[in-house]
Amino acid sequence: MCGVDIDQCMLNIEQVVDRLDDMECVWHAKSCYSVFCSKTHIDRLKNRKDSDCASDPHSNVTNTASSSTRSTILPTDWKLCIFCQKRKCKGSVLVHQVLTRDCHNTIHTMAASDDTRVLSCRIGKLDLIAYEARYHSACFKLMQRKTHKGLTEENEHNKPFEQAFVELVSRLDTGFADGEVYTLVKVTQHFHALLTSHGVSPDTYTAQNLKSRISKHYGERIQFIQPISKSESLLIIPAMSTADAILAMKEQHTVGEDDAIGSGMLLNDELDDDAFILRAMHHVSAKLKSDIDGVTSHSTYDNLDRNHCESQVPQSLYVFLCMLLSRDDDIDAESVSGKQKTRVLSIAQDIIYASSKGRILTPKHIGLGLSVHHATRSKSLIQMLHASGHCISYEKVTRIETAIAKHQCNQF
Repeated sequence: MCGVDIDQCMLNIEQVVDRLDDMECVWHAKSCYSVFCSKTHIDRLKNRKDSDCASDPHSNVTNTASSSTRSTILPTDWKLCIFCQKRKCKGSVLVHQVLTRDCHNTIHTMAASDDTRVLSCRIGKLDLIAYEARYHSACFKLMQRKTHKGLTEENEHNKPFEQAFVELVSRLDTGFADGEVYTLVKVTQHFHALLTSHGVSPDTYTAQNLKSRISKHYGERIQFIQPISKSESLLIIPAMSTADAILAMKEQHTVGEDDAIGSGMLLNDELDDDAFILRAMHHVSAKLKSDIDGVTSHSTYDNLDRNHCESQVPQSLYVFLCMLLSRDDDIDAESVSGKQKTRVLSIAQDIIYASSKGRILTPKHIGLGLSVHHATRSKSLIQMLHASGHCISYEKVTRIETAIAKHQCNQF
C-alpha cells in the first residue's frame, strides 16, 4: 500500500486502542460524531432492518407488495413451468415446450399485461425458444383468461375517454379547416364537458395530459404558441402557409362569425378587427418560423456575395419584408429596386441570425465582421456590432481568419 509497512500500521492501531481504554475521556471531531451517531441515521438503519425482516421469507410477516421486482423473484428454473415454477399442476406433470415464434410472442404479451410483474421478471426479454421454456397447458390458459379480462376492463375504462376525444378532434378539425385559433384552457374545458356528458369525472384529466394527446394526434399539423404574457393560456393554431392563412381570415371576416364548433372554445367569442389581425399575424409568424428553421448555416467563407444571400433567405420572408417596406399596396417581389433589395436582404439575414440566436451564420454577418476587422483591427468595434446583432463575434472572426490563412498556406 504505497510503500507503507502493513504490520507496523496494525501494531500502531493496537497501541492507540490500548491507550484509549486507559483514558478517562475520548476526544472526537463533531463532524465524525454526527455521521456515525446521528439520530436520523440510526432511525434510518432501524427502518431498513425492519423492512429487511418484513421481506424475509422465513418471517411470519406477510409482504403485501402489489408488484414484484427481480430481487424478490427466485431464479427461473427452465425445466419447470414458467408460470407456476412447479413440476405438477392439478395433478398433471405434462409440460409443453415453446417451439414457435407465435407462442413466444403470446407469452411475452401476457407478461407485459401482468400487473404483478412476476412473469415479466422471470422471462424478461429472453428468447423462450432458445431457453427451451416449458409450461403447463392449464397455467397457459389461466394466464390467457387473466390477460383478456384485464384488457377488457381497461378498454371499458378508456372507452368514454376515447369517445370524448374523437368528438373533440372532430370539432377541432372543422375549426382548423377554417383557420380558427384556440386556447388550451378553452379546449380543456370543452373536453371536460364532453367527459361529463359521458358520465366520467374529468378531475383526473389535466390540461397537460390533453396537450400531449392532441400533440401526438396531430403531430406537425398544429402548433402551440405561448403569448407574450406568460400568464395567458397556450394558443393552438393549424400549421398552414401564409397565403392560406390570410385567405381563410379574409373569407371568415367577410362572411362573419358563424361558429360551427362551439364559440366557447375560440380565442375570442366575437371576431373583431383586432382579433382578425392577431390571428392572421399568428399564422404568418408560424409560417415564417417554419421556413427559417429550415435554413442552413453558410458553410463557406469565400462566397459572400448577393447571390448567396438570396439563396439563404426564404422566399416567404423575402416577400413579407418587400410588402412591409414598400409604400404600395400591391407589390411584386420581382420588381424591387436594387437598393431596396439590398435593405430587404440585410434585414432578412438579421432576422435569421437573431431567430437562431447566432447559430445560423449568414453571408452578411460573416462578411461584415471580417471587413470591419480588416479595416480597423478593433476588437471593441466588432463586439459592439455583434451585441447589436449585425455581425459575428470577435472570437469567430479570428477563427475564420486563421482558417483562411491556413487554407492559403496549403495552396503552396
